[in-house]
Amino acid sequence: MTNSIDRADVDTTYAARVKAREAWRLVRKAGPDADGYERFSCPAQGEHSHLCCPLRPYARALGQVPVLAPPLAPPKLCTQSAITVAPDIGARHRQDLAFGSEEWARTYATYRKTIEGANGYLKDTAHEALACPGRRRVRGIAAQSLFVSLLLMAANFRKIAAFREMVADGTSAQVAERARRPSRTLPPSPRRPSA
Repeated sequence: MTNSIDRADVDTTYAARVKAREAWRLVRKAGPDADGYERFSCPAQGEHSHLCCPLRPYARALGQVPVLAPPLAPPKLCTQSAITVAPDIGARHRQDLAFGSEEWARTYATYRKTIEGANGYLKDTAHEALACPGRRRVRGIAAQSLFVSLLLMAANFRKIAAFREMVADGTSAQVAERARRPSRTLPPSPRRPSA
């Protein structure tokens, strides 16, 4: 007999594991400041701790997720109230939304569809054909960059023209009118006395 897991079980297990990671996330105390530095504290400390860790005994943490194997040589995060993290530390792994969460998936799907739609529009062989390097037979990065910029510009003009045509035909909402700026009259500057 084989153990088979259907898709619903996999999705449920995945969602449960993503949810279980929330208790282990560092707690942001402050920042980022003007230079990008942030302060974080251990999730096992504070009034509303998420973990119950033997390195941070606290009565309110009882009943929270237990830390079964605390580090033998605790890092600064385990011994101080908070640590400061520089903007270049772990920069490639930082993101505001927790990876795999529902909010992350919703945002990622929206951005991904937008980007893939734009890529398909630019690579359309009937128009700009950005994916066909044979249509840009020049050497050098500078020349290629110039031609790619011109193709992007042409695609944007084509998009604007299509939108204007849809507005003219009445198949799309009208273009939002830009608010007029109030006109101001500057007071005359005082004249300097001639010497």
